[in-house]
Amino acid sequence: MKYHTPLITAALLASLIIGCSKHSPPSSPKGADLGVVEVSDGSTNRIDMGGGRVCVITSLMLKDSMLKDATIDGKTATTGQKDALLKSQKAILMISVEEKDSNGVPRVIFSDSSSASAGQAIGLSDGVTSIRLTPHFKP
Repeated sequence: MKYHTPLITAALLASLIIGCSKHSPPSSPKGADLGVVEVSDGSTNRIDMGGGRVCVITSLMLKDSMLKDATIDGKTATTGQKDALLKSQKAILMISVEEKDSNGVPRVIFSDSSSASAGQAIGLSDGVTSIRLTPHFKP
């Protein structure tokens, strides 16, 4: 019996030390679903995400000669055909998230780019910040 008391005491101390870990559980990514965002060639959108964060989206449309001339097989495209051409167009979206530091100076906390078609939902994440949006192309 005299050997059991120190063993029980040691086991209790070990369980207290192991159970009192100071590691916090991993936090979930800060994210935002921006919904449908209207973009056009060379445009920059600034969208408030709340919590002092702003999402900046700069778009660059990939040129399609048929769309520029609005012609299909040498004939002027109808409005429906123009809409179909616009939907098939691709854009490069450069997305960054800015957050103000303690001095009020904005700093970029996330930056990424993606190509997208009109109406195609895209999502970007760096493990800490995630963004989801659906681009809508303006002519």
